[in-house]
Amino acid sequence: MTVLQLIEDPQTFADVNASELTLQLNGETREGVARIQVVLGDITIEPVILGSSHQVVVSGSGGLRLVETVAADAGGHPLPEEATHLDGGIDYLFQSQTRHYRSSSAFVRSVGDIRSRCAQDRYESIVVCSPDSPSALTAVAVERDRPAWTSWHAYPETGEIVRTRSELR
Repeated sequence: MTVLQLIEDPQTFADVNASELTLQLNGETREGVARIQVVLGDITIEPVILGSSHQVVVSGSGGLRLVETVAADAGGHPLPEEATHLDGGIDYLFQSQTRHYRSSSAFVRSVGDIRSRCAQDRYESIVVCSPDSPSALTAVAVERDRPAWTSWHAYPETGEIVRTRSELR
């Protein structure tokens, strides 16, 4: 299932560009503008869209808990290309990549590809975009068969798309 939501307030998407995003682990949970919940056995993965950023809350048996926040105001560290985290039985891998587009048509095409990928049966996804610019998008796709997710943050003003991939191993 894919949840697509248009946000009424364009200010929700006015916060950042790709270089301002940071990664914070195990910070405070946030309300957000949209969320879904995916249950994989005894693990629950809850992606929360925060506008131009996201948070994923993972919980499970034995006190398993991880909060991943990718946001400009997360108070974390600049987005790393790769990071691992071992804590209390959690083996977590995070990867990120920023792509810059010179052509607006190539950017729009890539945003369309993101929406198509999120609609694939192998994912439970949430996609939120701005009513003023449907290419201003934040999406999180959770894999249905394992605790892994991919996010995209698309910034049409700067022609940037940030892709992150996370997994518990």
